[in-house]
Amino acid sequence: MCKELIAYKLTLFVVKWLNLLTKWYLVVNCGNIFYIFALYHLILFTWIQLSEHMNVKSMLKEGCLCQRL
Repeated sequence: MCKELIAYKLTLFVVKWLNLLTKWYLVVNCGNIFYIFALYHLILFTWIQLSEHMNVKSMLKEGCLCQRL
């Protein structure tokens, strides 16, 4: 696997788990809604920036992930 594909899969995994954790936290403790959403968006923004830095989005659009053998 190339680095770009690994980074893309890791990003999807983290976003999926953050979504699940956010939903669970809101059900268990609704008192800190603003805190968990702020934390969620901060982490999500960080992962988006990392993805853009590694040009994962542009490589997906061009279809050139893992062209190197």
